[in-house]
Amino acid sequence: MQDTINGMLLLSFPMDQMVLLFFIMIRVSAILFTLPFLDARNVPVLLKAGLVLAVSWMLMPQLNVTAPALPSNPVAFGIGIA
Repeated sequence: MQDTINGMLLLSFPMDQMVLLFFIMIRVSAILFTLPFLDARNVPVLLKAGLVLAVSWMLMPQLNVTAPALPSNPVAFGIGIA
């Protein structure tokens, strides 16, 4: 969905899509940061983060899944991530 305010384009996404993108980014970053040619010190961190965001953004429409419901208890959320 796109909205405009004062000529600026605003993109609004549902919260479940944002959570899904977050989980995809975690998985993609774990894979990309362990690649030997991206593990070098001469590769800027901003480039690595941009690559993770771009790959995650491209993978998101390909996955036909719904985001899991997040637990309201922070302890349960921490255990679920671990």
